[in-house]
Amino acid sequence: MKIKVLLLKDVAWIGWKWQLVDVSDAMFRNVLAKRWEAKIADKKTIKAWEKKQEKQRQENIEIDKKKHEAVQTMQGNWLEIKVQTSPDGHLYEKIDVRHIQSQIVLTHKVKFESREIDFPEKKVSLKLKVLTK
Repeated sequence: MKIKVLLLKDVAWIGWKWQLVDVSDAMFRNVLAKRWEAKIADKKTIKAWEKKQEKQRQENIEIDKKKHEAVQTMQGNWLEIKVQTSPDGHLYEKIDVRHIQSQIVLTHKVKFESREIDFPEKKVSLKLKVLTK
């Protein structure tokens, strides 16, 4: 007999944390319940799960709006990154995605994942201005 459970942890071959899945009664009793990896999805649990999912969707929409606004603001503007240089003007380290990420967070208060910073694909012309400290 299958029962619907809410996973409290990632479980291999079953599903991810906070996912509703159908498992056999024996699997739940003998494995998942003993390890505190799942709980039975009753009406109260399902309502709480749906509420959490809706809240997460709303947060994702807000984050996407902020990211879109940040991309529009960055279009054609300079993003200034301050790094240390030698007296000759040579950089001590290369400028990479980490620098761009941290500067965007400081400037626009929104965090882009490193995989999202692929500006040519998003048709953003981002100009970097490297300033010495």
